[in-house]
Amino acid sequence: MQGITLDHKSKALIFKKDLVIKNDLVYQYFAKLSQDKRLEMLKKALYIGVLALIEDRIATFLANTKNELGTELERLKIMLELKTEIFTKSAVKGKYAERDLLAVLNDFFDEKGWKDYAIFTGDNEGKLKRVKTGDILAFVDGKEDKTIILEVKFTKSLPLGDISETQLRQNTNNIWGQLLEAKVNRGSQEAIIVFDKQIAAELYDKLGPATYIPNVGYVTFVDTQSGNFLPLLAVYSIVRSAILNMEGIKVIKPALYRKIVEFVMKRAEDLLNIRKLVETNIKNNQKILANIETTLKELEISREYLEKIVTDEFTSDDLLRFFTGKGAEKVKK
Repeated sequence: MQGITLDHKSKALIFKKDLVIKNDLVYQYFAKLSQDKRLEMLKKALYIGVLALIEDRIATFLANTKNELGTELERLKIMLELKTEIFTKSAVKGKYAERDLLAVLNDFFDEKGWKDYAIFTGDNEGKLKRVKTGDILAFVDGKEDKTIILEVKFTKSLPLGDISETQLRQNTNNIWGQLLEAKVNRGSQEAIIVFDKQIAAELYDKLGPATYIPNVGYVTFVDTQSGNFLPLLAVYSIVRSAILNMEGIKVIKPALYRKIVEFVMKRAEDLLNIRKLVETNIKNNQKILANIETTLKELEISREYLEKIVTDEFTSDDLLRFFTGKGAEKVKK
């Protein structure tokens, strides 16, 4: 096609400058995007389109060969249709992601010759009442007292929830909260939260493939579209090594202390600022009260002189006294 060439060495599609796509639907969609988002969305649209073409061809092939290849292909056709229908429902995408990760982890353990094994836990309540946080539990070297819990988040991104940057939270719907809750709920030494880099693209841009939050846990990203699980396997290997070499020794963790100190200092600073505001308000209120007292005194003096005017007893002496802010003299009867 004019405007497109292939780089076979790098396996890339190259668009030339003279390539123009004239389509009202495409134009309307990309017109709503900011300039920095258009290339990313074009890549996604192209990828999704190719997948759709491949799936359509597979479905057509299965339909055409049903009578020739018999019941086995019919079974495959039904599975294809069922999987397509299921994946249109975002609520169950996470379950498929968990199965993929579980298989990847156990295959990885076998390749390494480790005794590690991983199981599903996300459907069961853990140590915390009515809490199911923590989807996949991995037993390091096959030991029940050395475990790593994985929380799989393939449906959305989450805020970081760093306690040194925000107030204490009432819920755990953030990365810190999910890691800590998963670790406690499953009684694990370490926790890893796993995102899909395509679904949580903005979070991936911010954190990168893998991030360690001292004494809280690890954040990592996989790419299920390309089948890239290396960041997760690398993080797991590091965490596994740390657990095996820890041998139950409780290590002083200054990074955690620093985070807590940062939080306490920030709260203390907030209180000092509030105190300054209150003190300022007190001073302002004292000035307001003094003004009110002065005004009330002037009103009382004015009332006394108004009484004299009404009774025709107001003299020049009274006017002078009023002018100089002195109380009115009572008339002697």
